[in-house]
Amino acid sequence: MEQVEDKFVEYYDQASVEDKTIFRSQALMDLMLGVRKELSLSNENLHVVDLGCAAGAQSMMWAKKNHTVYALDISEGLIDIAKKRAKEQGYDIDFRVGSATQLPWDSHIADVCILPELLEHVEDWHACVNEAMRMVKPNGTLYLSTSNKLCPKQYEFALPFYSWYPGFIKKYLVKLSVTTKPHWVNHAEYPAVHWFSFFQLQKYFEQRGFKCKDKFDILVDTTEGGVKHWVAKIITSNPLFRRIGHMFVPYTTFVAVRNNS
Repeated sequence: MEQVEDKFVEYYDQASVEDKTIFRSQALMDLMLGVRKELSLSNENLHVVDLGCAAGAQSMMWAKKNHTVYALDISEGLIDIAKKRAKEQGYDIDFRVGSATQLPWDSHIADVCILPELLEHVEDWHACVNEAMRMVKPNGTLYLSTSNKLCPKQYEFALPFYSWYPGFIKKYLVKLSVTTKPHWVNHAEYPAVHWFSFFQLQKYFEQRGFKCKDKFDILVDTTEGGVKHWVAKIITSNPLFRRIGHMFVPYTTFVAVRNNS
């Protein structure tokens, strides 16, 4: 198991400094700032909670813009790397080792809370979501990306059409991925165990006082003209089109805004 952990840390350590990771981190920050601007919310001196922060690439992107960052990951090895890099770059980030199902901070501290590609790996996903929601201030924004059970394409397992496999087969393959087939999941110590749809999570969030915007809503709100804007406009015009649209995106991605109460 120690060897798996070493390979996991090594993989994400290297991935965290790759150009594609930096690009994705910048794109995520730009997306959240764009959504907040569209909602007429302030983008100055934000408090940002980064859950599943790995080696801290996303956290340091926000810290570089003078935002206050709280970050957590279950891997002590990755947090050690994140702390070292932040110190070298002069960033004061509150990095913690811990579980996303029991966060160490007070409630309602976050203007922005980020859960990128985390939820599918947490056994008690309800507790993870509830803790993330607890962090968010009234009018605060939460970003979530996770597995999409509606789309046959996915990146969690190196197996074709995995998201469409029956639950009992997924359960068996998860056991293999942490024993004899770790390469299926890039040697992840905690492989994906849950698969979601936007509509499932939208219902859960809206019952708890959040309004959700999926990636098509966000494209309509934050772009003007162009092919992507008009395709998104068509998709959001009809519930059936929206559901079909979600069958073509590998991740369930959305932003949730907490009601001002």
